Amino acid sequence: MKKVRKRVSKLSMVTAWQKSHDRKSRLGSKTKVGPPMMEEEMDQVMADSNVMESTETNGINPSDGLTVGHDSPPIQPSPLKTAVPREPTPLEFSSSGSTSAISHDPDMLEDVEEEQPPLAQQVQVVVEKPSKAEALPYTSRRSGLVYDVRMRLHVEIISRQQMEDDMHPEDPRRIFEIYKELVAGGLAYDRLLGSEGPISDHYLYRIAARFATKEEVCLFHTEEHWNWVEGLQKKTDLELFEDGMAMDSVYLHHETFSCARLAAGGTIEACRAVVQGHVKNAVAVIRPPGHHAERCQPAGFCFFNNVSIAARVCQQDFPEKCRKIAIIDWDVHHGNGVQQAFYDDPNVLYISLHVHKNGTFYPSGPYGNHLHCGEGPGVGFSVNIPWSTHGMTDADYLYAFQQVIMPVLVEFNPDLVIVSSGFDAAEGDKLGGCHVSPSGYAHMTHMLMSIAKGKIAVVLEGGYNLRSIATSALAVTRTLMGEPPDRITTTDPTASGVKTVQLVKNTQSRYWKCLYPKDIHSKDLMENFGAQRMHDVVRAYQAKMLYDEFRMMELMIIRDRLSPSFKHQVLATENFDSERPLLIIFHDPPDALGIPHPASNKLELHNTWVTDVPKLYIQWATDHGFAVIDVNVPYHVTEDGNDQGYMDTDSDEDRRLATREMATYLWDNYVAPNENSHVFLMGVGAAYLGILDLISTNETCTDQITGVISFISNQALLSVRRPTDDNIATWYWHHSLVFVAQDHAVWDPDRQRKQRKKYGKLVRSSNNHLNEMLGEASDQVTQYLTEETEDWREEQERKQPKKRKLDPSMAGAIDLREGRASSVPGTSRGSGRLPPLGTFTVPAGEAAGLMRVSPKQG
Repeated sequence: MKKVRKRVSKLSMVTAWQKSHDRKSRLGSKTKVGPPMMEEEMDQVMADSNVMESTETNGINPSDGLTVGHDSPPIQPSPLKTAVPREPTPLEFSSSGSTSAISHDPDMLEDVEEEQPPLAQQVQVVVEKPSKAEALPYTSRRSGLVYDVRMRLHVEIISRQQMEDDMHPEDPRRIFEIYKELVAGGLAYDRLLGSEGPISDHYLYRIAARFATKEEVCLFHTEEHWNWVEGLQKKTDLELFEDGMAMDSVYLHHETFSCARLAAGGTIEACRAVVQGHVKNAVAVIRPPGHHAERCQPAGFCFFNNVSIAARVCQQDFPEKCRKIAIIDWDVHHGNGVQQAFYDDPNVLYISLHVHKNGTFYPSGPYGNHLHCGEGPGVGFSVNIPWSTHGMTDADYLYAFQQVIMPVLVEFNPDLVIVSSGFDAAEGDKLGGCHVSPSGYAHMTHMLMSIAKGKIAVVLEGGYNLRSIATSALAVTRTLMGEPPDRITTTDPTASGVKTVQLVKNTQSRYWKCLYPKDIHSKDLMENFGAQRMHDVVRAYQAKMLYDEFRMMELMIIRDRLSPSFKHQVLATENFDSERPLLIIFHDPPDALGIPHPASNKLELHNTWVTDVPKLYIQWATDHGFAVIDVNVPYHVTEDGNDQGYMDTDSDEDRRLATREMATYLWDNYVAPNENSHVFLMGVGAAYLGILDLISTNETCTDQITGVISFISNQALLSVRRPTDDNIATWYWHHSLVFVAQDHAVWDPDRQRKQRKKYGKLVRSSNNHLNEMLGEASDQVTQYLTEETEDWREEQERKQPKKRKLDPSMAGAIDLREGRASSVPGTSRGSGRLPPLGTFTVPAGEAAGLMRVSPKQG
C-alpha cells in the first residue's frame, strides 16, 4: 500500500468544519475555532529554467510526450467531433496517459492509504464550482490561461553569431517573458517564480495544452503540408538550416513539428474552454505563431495556422453553439493565411489592422489592401484596414474600432471572438514601427468583450520586443479578468489613419448596413450617366474664367498620351513673351469644400464651395503689369476609359517629378527664348519640389530668375544643390522666400537645427493649410515682387512720355498699353522664334514624356 492523494470536495470539508463549529458552540467551548488548514504541499511544477535538465535526467524526449504539471487543475481536452458540449461530471478518465497531465489542487487533497493504480487508470477529477451568484454566472467564472514550456524547444538550429543581439526575432523567450509578467503581476500562480500563499480563485485557470491531431490540422492545411512539417524531425542540422534559409522568413528545428502541434492544440483547447463555458475568456501564450501560414506552406515564422484550425474545430464540434466566429487580427502584419482560410466563408468574419504601405510591407502585395473583401458567399466578410505608413498610435487604432470594427461586429453578431494578438505594433517594437501602448490594447480588448456575450479567446501571434509584448499582454489579461483599462494619452488620430479608415468605410459600406456614408459607384456613373471627375471640370471652368478676365490662353504642350487632366493645365497671358516681369505659378488644384449628405454620401452643389486663392495673385500681377503663366499640377491624372472608383492622390515624389518635367519644358520652350525683364517662380505645396529640381539641374536658369517663392505645409523641406556650383546655396538664400507651416517639423525644438542657406530664406507662417498661408502672406509677397521690379517700373515711367498716342476710334482693335491687337491672337506671334499658342493638347505618337519644341518651329 502506498500513501497517495485522493481528491475531496472543498464543500464537504467546509461543511464538516461548520458542523464541528456548531457542536463546539453548543458546548460553550472557549477554544478559538477556525477552518482546517489546507495542505500546503504543492505538486511538482516544471519551471522554464530546468526543462532541458529535467528531460535529460529522466531520459525523456519532449517530442515523445513530456508531461508538465500545473498549479491549478487544467481543463481536460474534450473528445474530438463532439457536436454539443458535455455536461460536467464528477470524474473523467484519461485514456492517453502519454499526452495528458494529472493535475492536483492542494486545497482539495487529503492523505489516505490506498493502493497505487497503474498510470493508465489514474483518475483526473474536474470539479465544476458553482457560480458565486446565480444571477452573475459570467462574472463569477475565471479567465483561462494556456502556457506550456515545451513550446520553447523550437529554436534556431545554427546561429551565425552566438550573441544575444543576433538572435532571431521569433525568440523562444517571448512566451516565457509574458508568462513571467503574468506571474509577477499576480494573475498567474507559479511558486517557482515567486508566488506566495495558497492558490485562490483570483488566479488564471490553467488550461492544459495538447498536441493537435492530424485530422484537426488538416481542417485547413493539406496533408502534404502536414507530412512536410512532420518530416523535419528526421533531417540533419545542416539540412534544416539550408531549407530554412531558402524559405519565406522561417527557421527549422527537429522540435518544430511538436511545438507547432502544441501551439495549435493549445489554441484549440482555449477556444473550446470558452465555448463550453468552463472559463469566461482565455489567453493562449503560444508559439510558433500561425497567421501567416498558408494552406500548403509555412511563412513569416508560422507553420500551422493556429487560429484558423481552432475556428474550424469549434465550428465542427459545436455547430449549434459556435456557428459564427469573428477573428480580429491586430498584429502589425496582415494575416494572409487567415484571410485565405475564410475568404469565401460567410460564417467567419476576418478583420485585420496592419501596416500595408501600398503593398511594400510584409507580406508584400495587394492581398491586404482595402479592396480585398472576400469572394463568392464570403464577399464582405474580409475587412482589411491597411495603414499607409508606420507610426500609428492608440488614437488611430481606437478610431478604427469605433468607426468600423465595432459597428460591423455588432451587425455580424458572432458566437465567439478570437483575437490574433500580435504585439508588434506596440511601442518599442522596431519591426512594426508603431506606437500602440498597453492601455491601447486594453481598450481594444475591453470593447471586444461586449461582443458574443464576452466569449473571447486571445491568441499570441507576433511581437518581438520582449518588454513590449510582456507589458501589453499583461494589460490585455488584466482587462479579460475584469480590470478596467488605464487611461490613454493619445486621442487625436493621424491624418493618414483617418484617411485609411474612411477608405475602408466607403468600400465596406456596400456590404454592411451599419456603415455610412454609402459608397458611390463612380465606375457606374461614368458608364451610365456620363459623369466626369470634378477636378477636370473645375479646371475647365478656371480656364474659361481666366480667359474672360485676363485673356489667358492655353499653351501648347506636346505629350505622349491624352488625358482630360492635361487639358487647360498651362494657361498664360498673351503678353508672356514681352519685356516685362513674368510670374510663373505652379500650384495644386483648388480645394473643394463640401458637406456630403449623411446617408447617400452625395455632394450637393449648394453645399459645396471651391477655393481659388492663386487667382488673387494673378489679379494683382496683371494689375501691376506682370505677365503670368499659371500651371495646375493635378493630384491625379485621369485615365480615359479606366476609371476605378476612388483614386488615391499621387505621392509627393510623383508630383515632384511631374512638376520638374513641366518646369523644364516651359523653361526651355517658353521662358529662356524670351527677354522678360524679371522671372519669378512660385511653388505651392508639392509643386515647389519640382522648382528646386529645375534650379539644381539647369545651370543657366539662375541668370534669368529674379526670385523663388514657395509655400510648404506638410511636404519635406529640401535643399537646393548643384554639383558644379558651390555658391548656389548663397544665391538661393538671397533670391527666395520660403513660407513654412506653423507646425512643420522644421520648427520642432527637439529637432531644430541651425537654418542653413541651402534651404532658402525661411518664414514661419501662423497657419498650417496652404489656402490660409497664401492669404496671410499676400502682402509680404506682393511687397517683395514690387521691390524686386522697381528698376523696371522706373524705366517704364521714363518711356511713358515717348509713347505714340493713337486715334481713340481704334481702341477696340488696338491695345493702347502695348500697341498690339487685343483680340484673340492667331496661331503664331512675334518674330517667329516662339512656338505657337494652342487651345488643345497634341499627342506625340511614340514620343516619351514632354518633347522639347525648337524655337524655329514657331
